[in-house]
Amino acid sequence: MNTDPVTTQRFEDYVCYHRREHELLKSAQDAAKQAGDLRLEGLNHLRREVERDRQAFMPKAEADLINRNIEERLRKVENQSSSQKAVSVVWIIAVGIIFTIVQIGVAIFVK
Repeated sequence: MNTDPVTTQRFEDYVCYHRREHELLKSAQDAAKQAGDLRLEGLNHLRREVERDRQAFMPKAEADLINRNIEERLRKVENQSSSQKAVSVVWIIAVGIIFTIVQIGVAIFVK
């Protein structure tokens, strides 16, 4: 058997480098797994936040219904306001006519 010290040293160096290569590969795999786990943890956290935020919003159909109700109420208020303005104008005209008649009556009786 050949027990040349150079050959033995080369073999031991190869074994040492080979073990080191395995250690480095394992540490790289562990780092990649840890990075993947952190990424998945971040995505899960984001998913929980999105689900929580979704609960804070109402569905579009419900919002549309509320908007229609608000628009209907505004139309009613506008119609009431318009009719109140019309009544106010009629009262102003009526009071003006009454005062005009009273002034004419006073002018006739004073002469």
